[in-house]
Amino acid sequence: ADVPVSVVMPAHHEDLEVMNRAVGSLLVQLPPESELIIVLSPEECGSLVGADDRIRIMCAPEGKLNARNVGTEAARNEIIVAVDADTVYPPGWIAAMVEPFSDPEVVGTTAPSDFFGNPLIDAWLYAGYLAAASTKMSGRASAFRKWAWEATGRFDPGKETSVEELIQEEEVDFKRRLETVGRVVLVNAPVEHLGGFGWGRGLRARIPERPVYGVPAQV
Repeated sequence: ADVPVSVVMPAHHEDLEVMNRAVGSLLVQLPPESELIIVLSPEECGSLVGADDRIRIMCAPEGKLNARNVGTEAARNEIIVAVDADTVYPPGWIAAMVEPFSDPEVVGTTAPSDFFGNPLIDAWLYAGYLAAASTKMSGRASAFRKWAWEATGRFDPGKETSVEELIQEEEVDFKRRLETVGRVVLVNAPVEHLGGFGWGRGLRARIPERPVYGVPAQV
């Protein structure tokens, strides 16, 4: 049977075309009784209206880690799927991320990203991700049990004074804490990050002509 999930998407001054693609790619594969929680920054409260009754729009204090905490706290389901607003999720991705939770010892799953659409470059990046998988889980492509997030102290919003500190808390330290209460599994289910790779932020501009998975008229 399909396991209901709560998908949590922090959104801060996002490109709405890109965000619609991210949202559309998730809505077409949400299991029954699932929800997509979009968490906005304070200055954006009231700026978006959900076009689907499975979407819940919330506001949180400034910062991605605050958004993660607010969305996860409000989640109605036990399995939390962590996504970003600048990433497209292929058909079947949610099911692939949730399947390992049939093992009660699994408390988290994580997946790699495709950045360039070039098989050789992305294969090289994936090899690097495999090497790093023992130390971190992806902030844009992961899932975890809500009770494990609560039991291990949630995300620390005070650790977001730089991008490096944010990544350390959201991807490295969070995985370490989860592993004190269970197993974190790497799933070979790449997602497509439209926001570019590291120094190449802004590569999303080359994407709009590519096919997507069911884009709604509005978020």
